[in-house]
Amino acid sequence: MSGPNILIALFESGSFEETDEHEALNAVKASGILASSDIQGAREQKNKHQIKV
Repeated sequence: MSGPNILIALFESGSFEETDEHEALNAVKASGILASSDIQGAREQKNKHQIKV
């Protein structure tokens, strides 16, 4: 995603230690069709490498 009128910012915590505050940044609010179990399942599958077990 790029172009003359698009700005992208990437923020990192700068630490490998995860806290509840860091984990809160992963929260996603979804409504309507985006809240469906199929879409949420696909999102979890795509991002499973980031999910703590």
